[in-house]
Amino acid sequence: MRAFVRLLVGSGASLALFGCPKPERQSAPASSSAAAAAARADTSAPSPVATPRSTAASDAGALDRAARQRFAGHVARGRKHADASQWADAVRAFEAAVAIDPGDARAQSELGWAAFNAGDLSTARRATQVAVTAASDRVVKAQSLYNAGRIAEASDDPAAAERAYRQSLSLRPSDAVEKRLASLGAGRGGSDLTSTGTTCVKAASIADLCTCIVDEVRASRGRAEGGTCGERAEPRLAGTNFVLLHHAIGPAPEAEWTFAAAKVEGGYLVAAEIEHAENPGAFGITETSKLGGVEVRKIGDKRVVIFKAEHSHHRMNQVGGDDESEARTVQTFCLADRASRPCPLAAPLVTTYLHERLDLQPIDDFPDEVRRTLASLPVRKKTRVEATLGPDLVVDVVLKEGRADDLPRGLLGRHSLR
Repeated sequence: MRAFVRLLVGSGASLALFGCPKPERQSAPASSSAAAAAARADTSAPSPVATPRSTAASDAGALDRAARQRFAGHVARGRKHADASQWADAVRAFEAAVAIDPGDARAQSELGWAAFNAGDLSTARRATQVAVTAASDRVVKAQSLYNAGRIAEASDDPAAAERAYRQSLSLRPSDAVEKRLASLGAGRGGSDLTSTGTTCVKAASIADLCTCIVDEVRASRGRAEGGTCGERAEPRLAGTNFVLLHHAIGPAPEAEWTFAAAKVEGGYLVAAEIEHAENPGAFGITETSKLGGVEVRKIGDKRVVIFKAEHSHHRMNQVGGDDESEARTVQTFCLADRASRPCPLAAPLVTTYLHERLDLQPIDDFPDEVRRTLASLPVRKKTRVEATLGPDLVVDVVLKEGRADDLPRGLLGRHSLR
Protein backbone atom coordinates (compact mmCIF):
# COMPACT_ATOMS: atom_id res chain seq x y z
CA MET A 1 0.00 0.00 0.00
CA ARG A 2 1.17 3.44 -0.78
CA ALA A 3 1.17 4.66 2.75
CA PHE A 4 2.51 3.42 6.05
CA VAL A 5 0.22 1.28 8.22
CA ARG A 6 -0.70 2.90 11.54
CA LEU A 7 -2.27 1.68 14.76
CA LEU A 8 -5.28 3.20 16.55
CA VAL A 9 -4.06 5.37 19.38
CA GLY A 10 -7.07 4.92 21.63
CA SER A 11 -6.54 8.39 23.00
CA GLY A 12 -10.12 9.12 23.93
CA ALA A 13 -10.59 11.81 21.28
CA SER A 14 -13.92 11.82 19.47
CA LEU A 15 -13.40 10.83 15.84
CA ALA A 16 -15.52 12.64 13.29
CA LEU A 17 -14.19 11.99 9.81
CA PHE A 18 -17.02 12.61 7.40
CA GLY A 19 -15.63 10.11 4.91
CA CYS A 20 -16.26 7.31 7.38
CA PRO A 21 -19.04 5.03 6.10
CA LYS A 22 -22.25 6.11 7.77
CA PRO A 23 -22.88 2.89 9.75
CA GLU A 24 -19.52 3.33 11.47
CA ARG A 25 -19.18 7.06 11.87
CA GLN A 26 -18.67 8.33 15.41
CA SER A 27 -20.03 11.86 15.14
CA ALA A 28 -18.63 14.54 17.42
CA PRO A 29 -20.59 17.66 18.34
CA ALA A 30 -19.19 20.98 17.21
CA SER A 31 -18.06 21.77 20.74
CA SER A 32 -15.59 18.90 20.58
CA SER A 33 -14.11 19.88 17.25
CA ALA A 34 -10.68 20.49 18.76
CA ALA A 35 -10.42 16.72 19.16
CA ALA A 36 -9.28 16.69 15.55
CA ALA A 37 -5.93 17.96 16.77
CA ALA A 38 -5.54 15.31 19.44
CA ALA A 39 -3.49 12.72 17.58
CA ARG A 40 -2.02 14.72 14.74
CA ALA A 41 0.36 13.46 12.06
CA ASP A 42 2.34 15.83 9.87
CA THR A 43 3.20 15.58 6.18
CA SER A 44 4.68 17.66 3.41
CA ALA A 45 2.63 16.10 0.64
CA PRO A 46 0.86 18.76 -1.42
CA SER A 47 -2.29 20.10 0.19
CA PRO A 48 -4.89 22.37 -1.36
CA VAL A 49 -3.60 25.40 0.53
CA ALA A 50 0.03 24.72 1.45
CA THR A 51 3.16 23.35 -0.17
CA PRO A 52 5.74 21.11 1.53
CA ARG A 53 8.16 24.01 1.91
CA SER A 54 5.62 26.67 2.85
CA THR A 55 5.93 29.04 5.78
CA ALA A 56 2.74 27.65 7.33
CA ALA A 57 2.61 27.20 11.10
CA SER A 58 3.55 23.52 11.02
CA ASP A 59 6.94 24.34 9.50
CA ALA A 60 7.55 27.04 12.07
CA GLY A 61 7.00 24.71 15.01
CA ALA A 62 4.48 24.94 17.81
CA LEU A 63 1.40 27.13 17.42
CA ASP A 64 0.47 29.69 20.02
CA ARG A 65 -2.77 29.31 21.93
CA ALA A 66 -4.65 31.78 19.73
CA ALA A 67 -3.71 29.87 16.56
CA ARG A 68 -4.83 26.60 18.15
CA GLN A 69 -8.18 28.13 19.01
CA ARG A 70 -8.58 29.46 15.46
CA PHE A 71 -7.77 26.00 14.07
CA ALA A 72 -10.35 24.39 16.37
CA GLY A 73 -12.96 26.97 15.42
CA HIS A 74 -12.50 26.37 11.69
CA VAL A 75 -12.78 22.61 12.17
CA ALA A 76 -15.94 23.04 14.25
CA ARG A 77 -17.52 25.21 11.56
CA GLY A 78 -16.51 22.75 8.87
CA ARG A 79 -18.16 19.88 10.72
CA LYS A 80 -21.30 21.92 11.35
CA HIS A 81 -21.59 22.76 7.64
CA ALA A 82 -20.89 19.14 6.68
CA ASP A 83 -23.60 17.85 9.03
CA ALA A 84 -26.00 20.20 7.23
CA SER A 85 -24.67 19.05 3.81
CA GLN A 86 -23.44 22.60 3.13
CA TRP A 87 -20.40 21.23 1.40
CA ALA A 88 -18.98 24.38 -0.22
CA ASP A 89 -19.05 26.16 3.14
CA ALA A 90 -17.47 23.09 4.76
CA VAL A 91 -14.66 23.15 2.21
CA ARG A 92 -13.89 26.79 2.97
CA ALA A 93 -13.83 26.12 6.73
CA PHE A 94 -11.54 23.09 6.45
CA GLU A 95 -9.24 24.93 4.02
CA ALA A 96 -8.89 27.66 6.65
CA ALA A 97 -8.02 24.97 9.22
CA VAL A 98 -5.32 23.29 7.12
CA ALA A 99 -3.87 26.69 6.25
CA ILE A 100 -3.04 26.94 9.96
CA ASP A 101 -1.92 23.31 10.33
CA PRO A 102 -1.45 21.56 6.94
CA GLY A 103 -0.09 18.47 8.68
CA ASP A 104 -3.31 17.59 10.52
CA ALA A 105 -4.47 14.30 8.98
CA ARG A 106 -8.02 14.50 10.32
CA ALA A 107 -8.61 18.03 9.02
CA GLN A 108 -7.15 17.10 5.62
CA SER A 109 -9.35 14.00 5.46
CA GLU A 110 -12.45 15.99 6.31
CA LEU A 111 -11.48 18.60 3.70
CA GLY A 112 -11.16 15.82 1.14
CA TRP A 113 -14.58 14.39 2.01
CA ALA A 114 -16.25 17.81 1.90
CA ALA A 115 -14.62 18.60 -1.45
CA PHE A 116 -15.74 15.22 -2.81
CA ASN A 117 -19.32 15.96 -1.85
CA ALA A 118 -19.00 19.48 -3.29
CA GLY A 119 -17.94 17.96 -6.62
CA ASP A 120 -14.34 19.27 -6.49
CA LEU A 121 -12.52 16.01 -7.18
CA SER A 122 -9.13 17.66 -7.67
CA THR A 123 -9.12 19.19 -4.18
CA ALA A 124 -10.65 16.01 -2.76
CA ARG A 125 -7.89 13.87 -4.26
CA ARG A 126 -5.04 16.11 -3.07
CA ALA A 127 -6.33 16.50 0.48
CA THR A 128 -7.09 12.78 0.81
CA GLN A 129 -3.59 11.88 -0.38
CA VAL A 130 -2.19 14.11 2.38
CA ALA A 131 -4.46 12.42 4.94
CA VAL A 132 -3.52 8.88 3.89
CA THR A 133 0.19 9.69 3.98
CA ALA A 134 0.03 11.60 7.26
CA ALA A 135 -2.41 9.49 9.29
CA SER A 136 -0.79 8.01 12.36
CA ASP A 137 -3.62 5.81 13.56
CA ARG A 138 -5.29 2.85 11.98
CA VAL A 139 -8.85 4.20 11.97
CA VAL A 140 -8.04 7.60 10.45
CA LYS A 141 -5.98 5.95 7.71
CA ALA A 142 -8.69 3.36 7.01
CA GLN A 143 -11.39 6.02 6.77
CA SER A 144 -9.23 8.18 4.52
CA LEU A 145 -8.63 5.18 2.25
CA TYR A 146 -12.39 4.66 2.09
CA ASN A 147 -12.66 8.30 0.98
CA ALA A 148 -9.96 7.67 -1.62
CA GLY A 149 -11.99 4.75 -2.97
CA ARG A 150 -15.10 6.88 -3.30
CA ILE A 151 -13.11 9.59 -5.10
CA ALA A 152 -11.61 6.98 -7.45
CA GLU A 153 -15.08 5.63 -8.25
CA ALA A 154 -16.29 9.15 -9.05
CA SER A 155 -13.23 9.56 -11.29
CA ASP A 156 -14.17 6.38 -13.21
CA ASP A 157 -11.14 4.48 -11.91
CA PRO A 158 -12.51 1.23 -10.46
CA ALA A 159 -9.05 -0.36 -10.16
CA ALA A 160 -7.85 2.45 -7.89
CA ALA A 161 -11.10 2.26 -5.93
CA GLU A 162 -10.68 -1.48 -5.37
CA ARG A 163 -7.10 -1.00 -4.19
CA ALA A 164 -8.14 1.73 -1.73
CA TYR A 165 -11.03 -0.33 -0.33
CA ARG A 166 -8.84 -3.40 0.12
CA GLN A 167 -6.17 -1.35 1.89
CA SER A 168 -8.86 0.13 4.13
CA LEU A 169 -10.10 -3.34 5.04
CA SER A 170 -6.57 -4.50 5.81
CA LEU A 171 -6.48 -1.88 8.58
CA ARG A 172 -9.86 -2.51 10.20
CA PRO A 173 -13.07 -4.47 9.50
CA SER A 174 -15.97 -2.59 7.90
CA ASP A 175 -19.16 -4.05 6.50
CA ALA A 176 -19.83 -0.80 4.64
CA VAL A 177 -16.44 -0.91 2.89
CA GLU A 178 -16.92 -4.58 2.03
CA LYS A 179 -20.27 -3.77 0.42
CA ARG A 180 -18.67 -0.99 -1.59
CA LEU A 181 -15.92 -3.38 -2.71
CA ALA A 182 -18.46 -6.04 -3.65
CA SER A 183 -20.40 -3.48 -5.71
CA LEU A 184 -17.32 -3.16 -7.93
CA GLY A 185 -17.48 -6.88 -8.69
CA ALA A 186 -14.04 -7.15 -7.12
CA GLY A 187 -14.02 -10.78 -6.10
CA ARG A 188 -14.20 -11.90 -2.53
CA GLY A 189 -15.13 -9.51 0.23
CA GLY A 190 -13.39 -9.40 3.57
CA SER A 191 -9.95 -8.15 4.40
CA ASP A 192 -7.09 -8.54 1.98
CA LEU A 193 -4.13 -9.87 3.93
CA THR A 194 -1.62 -8.67 1.33
CA SER A 195 -1.44 -5.33 -0.45
CA THR A 196 0.05 -4.95 -3.92
CA GLY A 197 0.43 -1.22 -3.27
CA THR A 198 -0.41 -0.32 -6.87
CA THR A 199 -3.22 -0.56 -9.42
CA CYS A 200 -0.68 -1.79 -11.98
CA VAL A 201 -1.56 -5.46 -12.03
CA LYS A 202 0.06 -7.08 -15.07
CA ALA A 203 2.31 -6.06 -17.97
CA ALA A 204 4.19 -7.77 -20.77
CA SER A 205 7.63 -6.98 -19.32
CA ILE A 206 9.35 -5.58 -16.24
CA ALA A 207 9.96 -2.35 -18.15
CA ASP A 208 6.25 -2.03 -18.98
CA LEU A 209 5.29 -2.78 -15.37
CA CYS A 210 7.68 -0.07 -14.15
CA THR A 211 6.30 2.42 -16.67
CA CYS A 212 2.81 1.80 -15.31
CA ILE A 213 3.99 2.23 -11.69
CA VAL A 214 5.84 5.48 -12.45
CA ASP A 215 2.90 6.89 -14.43
CA GLU A 216 0.53 6.00 -11.58
CA VAL A 217 2.60 7.99 -9.07
CA ARG A 218 2.87 10.92 -11.48
CA ALA A 219 -0.91 11.03 -11.81
CA SER A 220 -1.89 10.31 -8.20
CA ARG A 221 0.57 12.78 -6.67
CA GLY A 222 0.30 15.49 -9.30
CA ARG A 223 4.02 15.33 -10.06
CA ALA A 224 5.84 16.09 -13.29
CA GLU A 225 8.06 13.06 -12.71
CA GLY A 226 7.18 9.73 -11.19
CA GLY A 227 10.60 8.57 -10.06
CA THR A 228 12.74 5.62 -11.08
CA CYS A 229 11.83 1.95 -11.21
CA GLY A 230 13.73 -1.22 -12.03
CA GLU A 231 14.63 -4.73 -10.96
CA ARG A 232 16.69 -5.06 -7.79
CA ALA A 233 20.03 -6.76 -8.30
CA GLU A 234 19.87 -8.47 -4.92
CA PRO A 235 18.59 -10.74 -3.60
CA ARG A 236 18.11 -13.13 -6.52
CA LEU A 237 15.24 -15.56 -5.97
CA ALA A 238 16.74 -18.57 -7.71
CA GLY A 239 14.42 -21.42 -8.57
CA THR A 240 11.30 -19.25 -8.38
CA ASN A 241 9.33 -17.06 -10.76
CA PHE A 242 9.69 -13.97 -8.52
CA VAL A 243 11.78 -10.84 -8.98
CA LEU A 244 11.99 -7.74 -6.79
CA LEU A 245 11.26 -4.26 -8.18
CA HIS A 246 12.46 -1.05 -6.56
CA HIS A 247 10.66 2.27 -7.11
CA ALA A 248 11.83 5.60 -5.66
CA ILE A 249 10.79 9.23 -6.06
CA GLY A 250 12.83 12.28 -5.12
CA PRO A 251 16.56 12.59 -4.41
CA ALA A 252 16.49 11.64 -0.70
CA PRO A 253 14.41 9.56 -1.66
CA GLU A 254 11.12 11.16 -0.67
CA ALA A 255 9.34 7.81 -0.99
CA GLU A 256 10.37 4.31 -2.01
CA TRP A 257 8.84 0.88 -2.47
CA THR A 258 9.94 -2.70 -3.07
CA PHE A 259 7.46 -4.94 -4.88
CA ALA A 260 7.52 -8.70 -5.41
CA ALA A 261 6.64 -9.36 -9.05
CA ALA A 262 5.85 -12.80 -10.46
CA LYS A 263 6.55 -14.00 -13.99
CA VAL A 264 3.35 -15.56 -15.29
CA GLU A 265 1.95 -16.52 -18.65
CA GLY A 266 1.88 -13.40 -20.79
CA GLY A 267 4.20 -11.26 -18.69
CA TYR A 268 4.67 -10.11 -15.09
CA LEU A 269 2.25 -9.19 -12.33
CA VAL A 270 2.73 -7.34 -9.06
CA ALA A 271 2.27 -9.93 -6.31
CA ALA A 272 2.88 -7.91 -3.12
CA GLU A 273 4.29 -4.71 -1.70
CA ILE A 274 7.20 -5.74 0.52
CA GLU A 275 8.63 -2.36 1.59
CA HIS A 276 7.32 1.21 1.61
CA ALA A 277 8.60 4.36 3.33
CA GLU A 278 7.58 8.02 3.06
CA ASN A 279 10.05 10.74 4.08
CA PRO A 280 8.60 14.11 3.08
CA GLY A 281 11.41 16.04 4.77
CA ALA A 282 9.14 18.25 6.87
CA PHE A 283 6.47 18.22 9.58
CA GLY A 284 8.39 15.78 11.78
CA ILE A 285 7.81 12.54 9.83
CA THR A 286 10.58 9.94 9.55
CA GLU A 287 10.03 6.43 8.16
CA THR A 288 12.25 3.48 7.36
CA SER A 289 11.45 0.21 5.63
CA LYS A 290 14.07 -2.50 5.21
CA LEU A 291 14.03 -5.98 3.73
CA GLY A 292 15.24 -8.06 6.65
CA GLY A 293 15.60 -11.35 4.83
CA VAL A 294 14.29 -13.70 2.14
CA GLU A 295 13.89 -17.43 2.50
CA VAL A 296 13.05 -19.88 -0.29
CA ARG A 297 11.62 -23.03 1.27
CA LYS A 298 11.02 -26.23 -0.77
CA ILE A 299 7.97 -28.21 0.32
CA GLY A 300 7.36 -31.26 -1.86
CA ASP A 301 7.44 -30.06 -5.45
CA LYS A 302 6.51 -26.49 -4.45
CA ARG A 303 8.65 -23.51 -3.47
CA VAL A 304 7.50 -20.94 -0.93
CA VAL A 305 9.21 -17.54 -0.80
CA ILE A 306 9.05 -15.83 2.60
CA PHE A 307 9.92 -12.12 2.79
CA LYS A 308 10.57 -10.45 6.14
CA ALA A 309 10.52 -6.64 6.29
CA GLU A 310 11.11 -4.18 9.13
CA HIS A 311 9.09 -0.94 9.12
CA SER A 312 9.30 2.05 11.43
CA HIS A 313 7.43 5.34 11.61
CA HIS A 314 8.11 8.35 13.84
CA ARG A 315 6.22 11.64 13.98
CA MET A 316 7.09 14.48 16.32
CA ASN A 317 4.24 16.99 16.24
CA GLN A 318 5.08 20.25 17.97
CA VAL A 319 1.79 21.74 16.78
CA GLY A 320 -0.29 19.10 18.53
CA GLY A 321 2.11 18.65 21.44
CA ASP A 322 2.51 14.89 20.93
CA ASP A 323 4.95 12.30 19.65
CA GLU A 324 4.11 8.96 18.00
CA SER A 325 6.23 6.01 16.95
CA GLU A 326 5.46 2.58 15.56
CA ALA A 327 7.60 -0.38 14.55
CA ARG A 328 6.43 -3.48 12.67
CA THR A 329 7.93 -6.73 11.47
CA VAL A 330 5.93 -8.20 8.58
CA GLN A 331 6.33 -11.64 7.03
CA THR A 332 4.88 -12.14 3.53
CA PHE A 333 4.28 -15.67 2.19
CA CYS A 334 4.35 -16.28 -1.58
CA LEU A 335 3.87 -19.50 -3.53
CA ALA A 336 5.99 -19.85 -6.67
CA ASP A 337 4.14 -20.59 -9.92
CA ARG A 338 0.72 -19.83 -8.45
CA ALA A 339 -1.25 -18.37 -11.36
CA SER A 340 -3.20 -15.72 -9.44
CA ARG A 341 -2.73 -13.99 -6.07
CA PRO A 342 0.68 -15.64 -5.57
CA CYS A 343 1.30 -13.87 -2.22
CA PRO A 344 -1.92 -14.48 -0.26
CA LEU A 345 -0.65 -13.67 3.25
CA ALA A 346 1.27 -10.85 4.92
CA ALA A 347 1.42 -11.39 8.67
CA PRO A 348 2.46 -8.51 10.99
CA LEU A 349 4.51 -10.60 13.42
CA VAL A 350 5.24 -7.80 15.90
CA THR A 351 3.76 -4.30 16.12
CA THR A 352 4.71 -1.84 18.87
CA TYR A 353 3.13 1.59 19.27
CA LEU A 354 3.84 4.55 21.58
CA HIS A 355 1.97 7.85 21.74
CA GLU A 356 3.15 10.37 24.35
CA ARG A 357 3.24 14.07 25.22
CA LEU A 358 6.16 16.25 24.17
CA ASP A 359 5.85 18.61 27.15
CA LEU A 360 7.39 21.46 25.16
CA GLN A 361 4.59 23.85 26.12
CA PRO A 362 2.23 24.24 29.07
CA ILE A 363 -0.78 22.01 28.58
CA ASP A 364 -3.05 25.01 29.29
CA ASP A 365 -1.96 26.50 25.94
CA PHE A 366 -4.09 23.89 24.14
CA PRO A 367 -7.87 23.91 23.53
CA ASP A 368 -9.94 21.97 26.07
CA GLU A 369 -10.46 18.79 23.99
CA VAL A 370 -6.78 18.58 23.04
CA ARG A 371 -5.78 19.20 26.64
CA ARG A 372 -7.95 16.30 27.82
CA THR A 373 -6.45 14.04 25.18
CA LEU A 374 -2.88 15.00 26.03
CA ALA A 375 -3.64 14.35 29.68
CA SER A 376 -4.56 10.75 28.79
CA LEU A 377 -1.11 10.03 27.35
CA PRO A 378 1.05 8.00 27.18
CA VAL A 379 -0.59 5.17 25.22
CA ARG A 380 1.40 1.99 24.65
CA LYS A 381 0.34 -1.02 22.55
CA LYS A 382 1.98 -4.20 21.39
CA THR A 383 0.74 -7.16 19.37
CA ARG A 384 2.70 -10.31 18.56
CA VAL A 385 1.65 -13.27 16.42
CA GLU A 386 3.33 -16.49 15.38
CA ALA A 387 3.02 -17.66 11.76
CA THR A 388 3.98 -21.31 11.16
CA LEU A 389 4.19 -22.85 7.68
CA GLY A 390 3.26 -26.53 7.65
CA PRO A 391 4.08 -29.33 5.19
CA ASP A 392 0.56 -28.99 3.75
CA LEU A 393 1.37 -25.43 2.55
CA VAL A 394 -0.93 -24.01 5.23
CA VAL A 395 0.22 -21.13 7.45
CA ASP A 396 -1.18 -21.19 10.99
CA VAL A 397 -1.31 -17.70 12.55
CA VAL A 398 -1.71 -17.58 16.34
CA LEU A 399 -1.99 -14.55 18.66
CA LYS A 400 0.76 -14.56 21.28
CA GLU A 401 0.45 -11.07 22.79
CA GLY A 402 -1.96 -8.15 22.59
CA ARG A 403 -5.53 -7.83 21.34
CA ALA A 404 -7.02 -9.53 18.28
CA ASP A 405 -8.99 -6.34 17.54
CA ASP A 406 -5.71 -4.56 16.74
CA LEU A 407 -4.98 -7.04 13.92
CA PRO A 408 -6.39 -7.14 10.37
CA ARG A 409 -9.66 -9.05 10.14
CA GLY A 410 -9.14 -12.67 9.19
CA LEU A 411 -5.44 -12.78 10.07
CA LEU A 412 -5.71 -15.29 12.90
CA GLY A 413 -6.31 -18.88 11.83
CA ARG A 414 -5.18 -21.15 9.00
CA HIS A 415 -4.30 -19.88 5.52
CA SER A 416 -3.66 -22.14 2.54
CA LEU A 417 -1.05 -20.92 0.07
CA ARG A 418 -2.34 -23.15 -2.74
